[in-house]
Amino acid sequence: DTNDYNNPTYCDVPDVNLNHLIVKPEVWLTGLKEFWGNEVYTNPDHKDYVGIDFSKVDAKYAAFKKKSNQEVNYMVKEFECKKAATAYARASVSKTGVLDTTKLFQYKYNDDIFKKITSTPDGKSHGLIFLLDWSGSMCYQLQRTVKQLLSLALFCRKAKIPFVAHAFSDQYWSYHGDYEFKSSEQDFSAYKNGKGNEGEFAIYPHLRLIQFLTSDSNNQEFDKCMHYLYRLGAHFQNRYNYWGYNFPIAPCLGLGGTPLNDTLVAVRTMIPDFKKKYNVEKLHVVTLTDGESNSIGVLQRPRFEGQQAELFRGGLRGRCVVRDKKIGYHGK
Repeated sequence: DTNDYNNPTYCDVPDVNLNHLIVKPEVWLTGLKEFWGNEVYTNPDHKDYVGIDFSKVDAKYAAFKKKSNQEVNYMVKEFECKKAATAYARASVSKTGVLDTTKLFQYKYNDDIFKKITSTPDGKSHGLIFLLDWSGSMCYQLQRTVKQLLSLALFCRKAKIPFVAHAFSDQYWSYHGDYEFKSSEQDFSAYKNGKGNEGEFAIYPHLRLIQFLTSDSNNQEFDKCMHYLYRLGAHFQNRYNYWGYNFPIAPCLGLGGTPLNDTLVAVRTMIPDFKKKYNVEKLHVVTLTDGESNSIGVLQRPRFEGQQAELFRGGLRGRCVVRDKKIGYHGK
């Protein structure tokens, strides 16, 4: 069959420039502080003054933290019990070659009169990567999902499990100011080689991974991140003032599309870096999302005569085969 559309499209997983995609906690925290600290919201003498009252939402956050402690403690207890049980199952007993004086009287009828030692291996080190859907369709589920994420983060924190929680968004780029994007050009800043290659997945130039929580934060910064993330979830849950409180947020943290596929491609680069940084043996990726991803493109060249042969972000045609050359994976 000579029809090109009947042939499968092979899409390679690229190496991604995570420094370009990840928005660090200090960046979005500073942005929110500056936004809420604007004179419009803090100075009653300002001609456009609109006061913000966080007392209700902050009281709910304090009640949530208090209530979640019992749940988190139970989760940690279950986790430690399972780790201990696994380690016990892997324990081995060996002879030391040293006589056990309490068994010397048995030497005539028992050859086993040596001391034994039980070796219990340490449990495997764990790690977690959370991906939170920051799209418009999550609006009315976002606060409940944020509460779930906060509980899991508190569990990891208490169990000393390294973790990171990113929200994937296509809205932050407009206000991030790290580059100018022209719709007529393909931006390759998201690629590790800075240019991208034909046949690779076309990472959406607007994709940002907002790092809301990480185990690297100190206690003060971690609590501030949790507090502000709780406020963000409450903003979308109560944007029509159903619960008696409403407040604005920075536009860059608004909800948008669902670049889930682009995020999963980016996580392919994140996983080995995370495992190497924290010396993790078992790493789990948890995706908190409610629906289908935006379409992901592939870098390709025009197929029609008379057009320039520059790479562009084209759509996928017909059958698609995902190919990861690093691990030798092929999947439809």
